[in-house]
Amino acid sequence: VVDNMETVVAIELICASQALHFRDDKTSPFIESFIEAFRQEVPFIDKDRILSEDIAKAKAFIANMEVDSDLLF
Repeated sequence: VVDNMETVVAIELICASQALHFRDDKTSPFIESFIEAFRQEVPFIDKDRILSEDIAKAKAFIANMEVDSDLLF
C-alpha cells in the first residue's frame, strides 16, 4: 500500500509540475524553488514517452528531498 501511495504521489507531482508550466502567473517562491529542483531530476514532458523512468525519478526525488524552512512562510 505504501509503495502504491508513493507511486501515486510521484505521478501527481509530475502532473502538477506540468500544469504549472502552462500558467502565465508565477506562484510562491517555495513552489518555484521546489519545481526548479524537481525539474533537475525529472524534465518537462514535451512529447510522448514511456513515463516509468520519470515516475521512478519522481519517487526518488520525493524520498530524498529536503525543504528549506526559510521558504515555507
